[in-house]
Amino acid sequence: MYLKIRVTCIILAVIFVSCEKNNDTLDDIASQEYGISPSITKQTYNNGFYYGQHFPNGKAAVDYIYSDQGMWKPVDSIKYKWNYYKRHGNPQHPHNLDSLISYANGVNYSTCKDANGYLLFDFDHSDELEEIGYGFSFHEHNGKGENGFTKGNPFTQFWFDDNWLARFMAQAYDRPLPSGLWEPYDFVRWRMLAGDTSYWEDKGLYAIDLLALDGLYAIAHKKYDKALSRFERILDRSGYYFNGNTREYEYPNVKDNYHLGLTLILLSHLIDRQENNIELLQHYISIRSRILTLQQKKEGKLIGWLGEEGSQHLINTETIAVNTLALGSKADYTFEVSHSPILHEDKNYFVRPYNAISAVTAFSSPGFISYGPNIKLSQGNYEVEFLIRTTPVNQELIADFSVTNDTITHASESLFGHELKTEQFDKWIRKKIKFTLEEDTPNIEFKTYWYRTSNMDIASIRVRKI
Repeated sequence: MYLKIRVTCIILAVIFVSCEKNNDTLDDIASQEYGISPSITKQTYNNGFYYGQHFPNGKAAVDYIYSDQGMWKPVDSIKYKWNYYKRHGNPQHPHNLDSLISYANGVNYSTCKDANGYLLFDFDHSDELEEIGYGFSFHEHNGKGENGFTKGNPFTQFWFDDNWLARFMAQAYDRPLPSGLWEPYDFVRWRMLAGDTSYWEDKGLYAIDLLALDGLYAIAHKKYDKALSRFERILDRSGYYFNGNTREYEYPNVKDNYHLGLTLILLSHLIDRQENNIELLQHYISIRSRILTLQQKKEGKLIGWLGEEGSQHLINTETIAVNTLALGSKADYTFEVSHSPILHEDKNYFVRPYNAISAVTAFSSPGFISYGPNIKLSQGNYEVEFLIRTTPVNQELIADFSVTNDTITHASESLFGHELKTEQFDKWIRKKIKFTLEEDTPNIEFKTYWYRTSNMDIASIRVRKI
């Protein structure tokens, strides 16, 4: 019976959400030069929800959380002594927050019931550990704050819900899965990120995270107007305004960084379902930019995100997991044009603080404002989209967009000034190209050639198999 329980739960940890795998791999040269994983596994969950990999920010955050500075630890010595939440306290495991925090200090490892009453390694639902842990899991935080500097002791408390969430990140980035998970057949809020609407509860819908998750519930049920209304309620709560200096929206009332991530996931679905709503894409780009800007760096290297802005807050598992998923939501690969592995020619292009590159007619020369990343794609049909912004000053050719490998052009599209409607001027738009690969193909590049007829920004390149 013991062996059966353990084997069953290992299997559940891997497959209790429906998924398919496409073995899309990256070219070895790109892998060595930019640290891109040579093996990409696309996970497709319920109702078309899926997450790919984001470069460089998402990949860097995942590398960090799995490093010795992060929250990935062996759980062979994990103990269940006290409960964090008063409502889950009992004679065997009383509520004692001070004792728990003092114990789970980086030397000792603890688990206890999460907000919903779930316990890691409680495979038979007995409210006790069925096996003193095996494998690895994620704990809450490692005591690291701004710029990755130590602010205090780690909190080596291993939560069921954090690891349920982080499992999606691990699957997206083809990394080891956390141990100790099991199927509670009840409410888990993070189910919604896999398009699983089972046991969803309407808890009043006043908080931004619940509004975003309820919007995803509506997406899963193809109720797109309701999903849009949930996003509009998030905007109402966010205090948003357009910042003319940064040329993007600000959301001053959004304090929790993972709330930005959840909202971005919702928007990644809405921009596909409400393509005529040009403002949705403006918010998608702005929230994406905010997430990128808030990512911490240590000695110039991208790491994770604080739970909230401010020097008193810490980098934690929940925020890293949500934001890495958000940056890669609804695409197999997402690349930031302002950072490698996407490159640009030395033609006096400008890397902007709003996480884009600009070509300016008064200063920049015609040339490739994007090329790379020399990836290997498997056989199949694809769509690539270039996220750009421009205001044409005439009807002339603004830019060419192409998909190439070596000397072969697989697809190309041009953008002329006369194609843009007035309401698209100085607004982010998606320039899409579909292409087909008859066989596995290395050295794929996504190129943008700018002609110096109008100013142009380019932010990201998103690639998905269709």
